[in-house]
Formats: sequence, structure tokens, C-alpha cells
Amino acid sequence: MFGRVKRHKKAREALDAKNAAVRAGIGTDEQIDALAPGMTLKHLGFAKTKMAYLNASEGGDEKDSLDVKKVLDLFVLCGMNPTQDAVDALIKENNLDTQKDVDVIDFLILWSKYKNNSHEEKLLFASFQFLDRDGNGVMSLEEFTDIMTDLGETPLTREECTLFTSLIDKNNDGVVQYDEFISALRDQTESLL
Repeated sequence: MFGRVKRHKKAREALDAKNAAVRAGIGTDEQIDALAPGMTLKHLGFAKTKMAYLNASEGGDEKDSLDVKKVLDLFVLCGMNPTQDAVDALIKENNLDTQKDVDVIDFLILWSKYKNNSHEEKLLFASFQFLDRDGNGVMSLEEFTDIMTDLGETPLTREECTLFTSLIDKNNDGVVQYDEFISALRDQTESLL
């Protein structure tokens, strides 16, 4: 009996909050209904405000959509720090790469998925830091070779290490940056699917 009363009370509170948000202009019924799991009305209002600010700061109007190429800027404006590759992957995963604009609900879905993937990003970054022995933010051929020739039952040869680093060193500067490392891992994962 008490469980049903609590559920009814929570449902009523959620409906009241939704109606208040619509009246206050935070979002439409459709926008609020489409909120991704874990996202609240505060997220919706915050994202709309930041999106309008970003549009206005670039001479545009304060609309509820943004050029898909500016999604990384919106993430940063909202206090997050994803890589361009991470944002591009989210956009592609959600089939937004063929659109010119991303609306606030699309962005909230991307934000929710980014939050859920941030644990994975932390693990990948920790892996990169393990390979970056001197902590200078890049992985040299020497660092990679030292580790990979000593790991596992079948360690890589020096030639294999050289080939591997040359494949992922996209800008050919002789070292592997974090974004090159992540890009190579994502490319490899996609080729397995």
C-alpha cells in the first residue's frame, strides 16, 4: 500500500515539475519527455542556455539548435572535456553525422552517453599513461617498445613495435599523442564489429 502511494506521489511530483518547466519556457512537452535517462530538467535548461549563448556569441540567433560542427564547443561550455574523436564517435553512433544541426534533445542524449562512457575514457587514459613512462603526454617508440617487448606470453618484436607506432602516428612526428592512441583503438574496435 505505502509503495503504491510513494510511486503515485513521485509520479505526481514529476508531472508537476514538467508542467512548471513548460510554463517557465525551459522546454516543450516533447523535449521534456525525450530527456535521456539520468538527465533532469536542470540539464535541459542548462543546455538550452549554453546553446543559445554559443549561437549568440557567434553572431547567430539564440535558437534551440546548433551546427553539428560546434558540438565539441558546447560540451566544453558545459564543463566537459571530451576529445574531438569522442564527440565525432558519439555523433556518428547516434546518426547525427548526416544532419546540419543538433537540437537540445540530441545534445542531451549525446551528453548522457558521454557521461556513461566517461568511465571507459578514464580507463583508456590510464592505459595511455601506463605506456607514457616519462609522463610527458606522448608515447615514444622507445617507451612503447620497452613495454611491448616485455609483456605477455608472446611479446612483440622491435620491428612489430616500429610498424605499430608508425601506423598510429597520424601526424608522423615520431611520437603517439593520446588522441592518436584513442583513434587507433576505436578504428581497431570498429573493424572487429
